[in-house]
Amino acid sequence: MSSVLFILNDAPYGNERAYNGLRLAGTLTAKAGVQVRVFLMADAVGCAKAGQKVPEGYYNVQLMLGKVLRKGEVALCGTCMDARGLSEADMVEGAALYVGPTRRLDRRGRQGPGFLNDSKAHHVPRSSQRTPAGR
Repeated sequence: MSSVLFILNDAPYGNERAYNGLRLAGTLTAKAGVQVRVFLMADAVGCAKAGQKVPEGYYNVQLMLGKVLRKGEVALCGTCMDARGLSEADMVEGAALYVGPTRRLDRRGRQGPGFLNDSKAHHVPRSSQRTPAGR
């Protein structure tokens, strides 16, 4: 199995960098034998904000992330989220907060393996409950 990591750091709207990265990530998730991970940092953490409403005819990066999350993983930089006033409760379902390369917190505050240096795929639990993770 091959593994692909996308690191996005541009805002979700305003240019097409995040759109193009998520479009490619979504396409690769449909291929057998490819593990896709997306790490959102800097302004790209806004891509994972739940409840996005865009004008008709525009792309919606929240929906694009949903396609990646069905078979891949999406993680967000915790420091970048803090700097932008975003909390775990603001994230899309299935995304995980990373507070370092070797420590992950899901939306319920459960710790898991690191994202960037982990060689095995880890399913990030999807939950309808929005409980902020403690740090």
